[in-house]
Amino acid sequence: DAFKARDLDPKDYIITSIGNTFLGNPLVASGELMGTVFQSSSWDGENAVVGIYRAMTGDTSLGRDDDASVLYMPNPTVTIDNWDAADVTPEW
Repeated sequence: DAFKARDLDPKDYIITSIGNTFLGNPLVASGELMGTVFQSSSWDGENAVVGIYRAMTGDTSLGRDDDASVLYMPNPTVTIDNWDAADVTPEW
């Protein structure tokens, strides 16, 4: 919107974002955003609970680094080629 307010075409610039929200996803489809990174609020919530459980129980199973301190989440890239794929459907 800032580009448009200055009469600049967003497609003339490399613009990316993070989250792949309901607002950002259509901008990827239209080419106004070069891409974004999908962030799932469902994964965030799940990993919060899993992380708390693992911290409380000392569980160091798959998904953590060697020091048992990190729980990894996927961060799929969303581009014009996959903006409408079911596995990156915006959640927020």
